[in-house]
Amino acid sequence: EKDTALAALEETNAAALAALQEVNAAVEMRAAEAERSKTGALSDLVAVREVNVGMQRDVEGAREQARTATEARQQTDTALKEATAALKDATAEREARQQTEAALKEASVVEIESIRETAVAEREALRAAGEALRVRNAELELGRCGGGVG
Repeated sequence: EKDTALAALEETNAAALAALQEVNAAVEMRAAEAERSKTGALSDLVAVREVNVGMQRDVEGAREQARTATEARQQTDTALKEATAALKDATAEREARQQTEAALKEASVVEIESIRETAVAEREALRAAGEALRVRNAELELGRCGGGVG
């Protein structure tokens, strides 16, 4: 009976040992899967971090482009204001030059008219002087000839 009980105990122990070995193998298999899963999760985490770093770089690049575009727009606005001011100055200069030219033309017309009037007056004065000289010459001729009163 002892032998039977011992054999039964050995059989039970052997079955328990086999069951424990199966459980141990299953636990080791699951541990290996968990390790692989953990490694995969870590790889995924590293990949996500790399993507985040890349996205942060992209965001910084976009911000820099926006700053550059803003600066370019400000420079364009400044250049446009300067060009507008220069155009206004040029327009004012052109208008002043046109007014000066018009005044010079008007002055030239007045001067020409004055010269004409002076020439007409001088001609009239010369005619009158010539007439006076003819009269005086005629008087002197008459005086020489004895036709004068005296």
